[in-house]
Amino acid sequence: MRNRVVALIVVSALATACGDDTPSVSAAASQQLTDQVAAVRAAATNGDAAGAGAFLDAIRVSVEELQASGELNDAAARDVLAAAAHVEAQLEQVPTTTTTTTTTTTTPPPPPPPDDDDKEEDDDDKGNGNGDRGKPGDDD
Repeated sequence: MRNRVVALIVVSALATACGDDTPSVSAAASQQLTDQVAAVRAAATNGDAAGAGAFLDAIRVSVEELQASGELNDAAARDVLAAAAHVEAQLEQVPTTTTTTTTTTTTPPPPPPPDDDDKEEDDDDKGNGNGDRGKPGDDD
């Protein structure tokens, strides 16, 4: 809800300053600023205060360029910059959310070592325990 309020403030403040019916703004300048206001609005609506702030910086640069080229008069430039400052102040009040993702990897334990009992069972038919099956000539 708070993001929508900020978005409405962004739209109303900047749209008023960049309105098409103001003769102090050329049609091209008005379109450029309107597009930039839309980018600020989208970022603010998504709760991206940092993104909205970056778009506000772009609007400030555009105002300087448009004013230097004569497409935006001084009064309109002041209005747009004042609106941008107002929106920026509102954006500072938007709480930011941080998402942290933690990945846990579990390694299975190693298999147990073979028991000595298992070896003796396997060796039952391999000899008499002396390392061979008996000596030739033993009648054992």
